[in-house]
Formats: sequence, C-alpha cells, structure tokens
Amino acid sequence: MRELPLIDRYLARSIAVPLLGSLILAAMLLVLDKMLRLFQYVVDAGGPVSVVWRMLANLLPEYLSLGIPIGLMLGILLAFRKLALSSELDALRGIGVGFGRLMRVPYAFALPLLFLNLFIVGYLEPWSHYRYEGLRFDLKSGALGAAIKVGEFNQLGHRLTLRIDRSENKGTQLHGIFVEMDDKSGMTVAATAERGASGQATP
Repeated sequence: MRELPLIDRYLARSIAVPLLGSLILAAMLLVLDKMLRLFQYVVDAGGPVSVVWRMLANLLPEYLSLGIPIGLMLGILLAFRKLALSSELDALRGIGVGFGRLMRVPYAFALPLLFLNLFIVGYLEPWSHYRYEGLRFDLKSGALGAAIKVGEFNQLGHRLTLRIDRSENKGTQLHGIFVEMDDKSGMTVAATAERGASGQATP
C-alpha cells in the first residue's frame, strides 16, 4: 500500500510535464502568429502599440480553451507510452496494479480541467472576446489616441470626418482643416479652417 502513492506521483509527473509543455508551446505559437497581424493592424490604424498587448491578453482564454484538451490528451498518451516502452507498465501489471487503478491519476487531471474549460468557454472567453472587440472599436474610432493621418480623410466614429492638409511643430500647428459631421437628423454639416493651433481652428 505504501507503493501506490509513489505510483500516483510518478504518473502525475509524467502527465504534467507534457501537458504544461504543450500548453505553453501552443499558446506561444498562436500568440506569435496573431501578434504580427495585430501589430500591422494597429500600425495601419495609427494607434498606440501598447494596445497590442491588451488585445493579445484578451485572446489567451480562447487559446487556452483549445490547448487544454489537446495538452491533456498528449500528456496521458505520452505518459502511458513511456510506461509501455520502458516495460514499467508490464511490471505494474505484474504486481497487481490494474488499468482501473492506473486511470485514477488521468481522471484526477481530467475532471478539474473539465470544469476549468467549461468556465473558460462559458464565461471567460465571451467576456474577453467582448473586451477584444471593444478595443478594436476604440482603435477604429480614435478613442485610444490614434494618430491623425495628414492629407487623408480620417473617419473618427460614425458621424465625424476630419482632414488636415499639413502639420507643423509636432502637431501643434495645423493647416487646411476640414471637418464634416452628420447630426442625428441626417443632415451633414461641414466646416473648413485655414489654420489651427493647439486643437483650436482659426477661420
């Protein structure tokens, strides 16, 4: 009886190492692939680079929900493959340890990870996806301090369009300002200014 806890610890260690390794590897590969696209998206939108890390953090629950079942399956398969190749499985069977006894440790991993994955898929992933889409909307609307592209029509939200012909002194002097705004009744109001300083237009 004193040998059984040692077997449990040995199996747990054999399953946990590939489980954690596959989770880390899968998360790194998925994050690196998405990171390049997000950097390009944020740079094209003229937003701050720091928003990329917030968007990646909101994608991690989705990656975990995919990686946990795969990592658990790989962990169990590799652990029992190691036992079989080293003849340890035959030795355990020879001393009377059945397959039902050996499956206690995999079930001890599977049940907590099952409830963890249900929590991630049912609550955490939809909430993080909502936050991710909110960051994308804020980035498009300029709420995150997105840079104004000179010489182009910049869509700031659904009803506001801004165009600046020229910028001087690190943006403190603006020339050729054009603003177009749609009010709630559907009418379009446009205004132009030759110069502006510190965000105030001078007709």
